[in-house]
Amino acid sequence: MRTQFVVATIIVSLLVSGCSEKKDPIAGTDNLVARTVSQDLTIDRMGKLLGDAKIKVELTPQNGMTVVNMWTNYHRLAYAAAHNDTLESHLSAAVTPTINSERVARLLTELRAPMRHDTATQTAYDSASHGLFAVRHILFAYPEKATPLQRDSVREFATLMLRKVTAQNFTAMAKQYSSDKQSAAQGGNLGVFPKQAMNPSVIAIVAALKPDSVSQLVPTQFGLDIVQRLSWADAKAQFVAAYSQVQKLSNDSLSSETIAQAVKLTLTDVAIARARDAVLDPSGARRDSTVLATFDKGGRFTVSDMISWVNIMQPMQRIQVLKGMPQVPDSLAAAFVRNLAMRTVLLRAADSAKIDVPQSLKDELHAEFRKGVVQAWRELGISPEQLADSAKTPAEREQLAARRIERVIERGMAGTLQLTPLPLPIESALDAKYQAQISMFGMQRALEAAREIRRVADSASVVAADAKDSVAAKDTAAAKIPAARTPASGTPSARKPAPK
Repeated sequence: MRTQFVVATIIVSLLVSGCSEKKDPIAGTDNLVARTVSQDLTIDRMGKLLGDAKIKVELTPQNGMTVVNMWTNYHRLAYAAAHNDTLESHLSAAVTPTINSERVARLLTELRAPMRHDTATQTAYDSASHGLFAVRHILFAYPEKATPLQRDSVREFATLMLRKVTAQNFTAMAKQYSSDKQSAAQGGNLGVFPKQAMNPSVIAIVAALKPDSVSQLVPTQFGLDIVQRLSWADAKAQFVAAYSQVQKLSNDSLSSETIAQAVKLTLTDVAIARARDAVLDPSGARRDSTVLATFDKGGRFTVSDMISWVNIMQPMQRIQVLKGMPQVPDSLAAAFVRNLAMRTVLLRAADSAKIDVPQSLKDELHAEFRKGVVQAWRELGISPEQLADSAKTPAEREQLAARRIERVIERGMAGTLQLTPLPLPIESALDAKYQAQISMFGMQRALEAAREIRRVADSASVVAADAKDSVAAKDTAAAKIPAARTPASGTPSARKPAPK
């Protein structure tokens, strides 16, 4: 639960904002959410997928887009399988972004070589060089939707524990009492991170701590923290590794910025708005040639370029970027776009320096792509061999493959099958060859339909529960009333009247 204490860095912080005006490719088709080369996803169908989902997907545009992207990718891959198309013709589009990233990395390695490289020392640690801190924490979390009385109770307990916590017993106390179970398993250790990645409510407090000292109670939105800045002995191994990485990034940033200034890299007026649009619909953005930045000698950084760089980020970074940035200031959004634009500038510099990657790496990427296509086909039950058993013509294979994909998605939404996104190289090849159109208007209507389905289902559940409780109450009441007894034969009421 490190995210409870640490705020994400600029890449991790970027979240998708609302869309600016953008042409909806199938807005004129009022009943569609998406369309592929051979299949349509209607609003009713999408609404039922989300509304009836047993996995209880939260009905947000981001989650809706995740499901729609899965649907379009699976159906396009099914169409390719029906025609025995291994996507080899668009293999270059699939692997080029990864190759370009490696070329930029090799350029930066060359630029980094003559730069100064400091060694991480205790003096650097004590002074928090590069703004790096190593801390442990004990979190006393507020209950969800805590009342003032509950918060007071947490504060009383945290205050009591604060009197008992020392630098020497901090690890044991964290393991026993911290609400952050993930870090508690490591004695509350959150590792080493830069000051700018820290929760704003604790920056000043942590910065003021001397190594091996313990803070007073630190209020955060999650509860109350006790924080310890690690000693040099405890932090050394982690600090040395983090220091080296941060210095490398600092040198890379300096090199990149020097080149960017030399070529007069400039963001366009629409850069922030269009970048946010692109993050909401990354599949469609791959074909978007809108210019986000310009640089000397006719250099242009487009929406398509941006998405290419986003797609080769580490999976968690990419997911966080794709989830939106409504609360992120324009200044951070602009810095993010500029950072990615600099990679395109560096790529051009790598071209000039004739920096390439070994053929062995290219061969490896090609082999992974081919293997990935075949594996995805088999896992979805749509490989050409699997389709040929029951369908002879291309049209029959298309229909069979589409039906199987619909069953796969239904099972995924029902929670009986794990839906796995296609590898990004395959998705890139599909985008390059088979167009998929998504209507945000249709998406909104599908979400509304899903909410109505769930509202009706919830109402029915409440009625059924009330009826069940009513029946149970009647049964309970009946059980409390003594049954009428049959009079015993010796009692007056049981005797036959005497003959007159």
